Amino acid sequence: MSYKLEVDSIIKKFDEKTLLNDISMTCNLGEVIAIFGRNGAGKSTLFKIIFGTENADNKFVRINNYVIQKPYLLPNGVQYLSQDSFLPKHLTVENATSLFLGKTKLKNFFDDEILKEFAHKKIATLSKGVVRYLEIKLVLKDDSHFCLLDELYQGVSPLVIERINRLVIETKHKKGIIISDHNYSNALAIADRFYLLKNGFLKAVTSQDELVAEGYLRS
Repeated sequence: MSYKLEVDSIIKKFDEKTLLNDISMTCNLGEVIAIFGRNGAGKSTLFKIIFGTENADNKFVRINNYVIQKPYLLPNGVQYLSQDSFLPKHLTVENATSLFLGKTKLKNFFDDEILKEFAHKKIATLSKGVVRYLEIKLVLKDDSHFCLLDELYQGVSPLVIERINRLVIETKHKKGIIISDHNYSNALAIADRFYLLKNGFLKAVTSQDELVAEGYLRS
């Protein structure tokens, strides 16, 4: 079945300021979309509205033509990775993985050059980069058809970034993935389509040159 996530007419105001102004976009299964924008542009707010945990002044979110008010409640609907860690620090990596994915999905999960030595260690003992990688892998291995990954490369080393990119590419055939990050070169490398969120408006861009022309990047 071909799945499609459609976001239409999203408006979000804070007091008298319009943060998001009539935002519309689509994401198909098998597609990676990158959203660029400066700090405070509203990327995280947009992700939370799509996920269903943030209210909006106006919004339509559809999955396969059905309007969904709270996509996070839809089985196999939308999964969201925020900038903040969600894993309980007192649990071991293996226990946290079992809690998030279920025991049946543990097979081969730790056949991984980054995680194989950490399965029995507590989350609290891991570096920020390893925790971030673990959370990204958990979200991508979830049964949801769409993933929202906010600040995908936050706090991780170049070697871990390379592995994250491989994970995204390996997973995208069965998911629609929307990412945001300031690491534009890596995001551009794995994304099929790109948007720039600027002054409340979401604009489709096709190249790094357009990001320069829009003032997001320096020439």
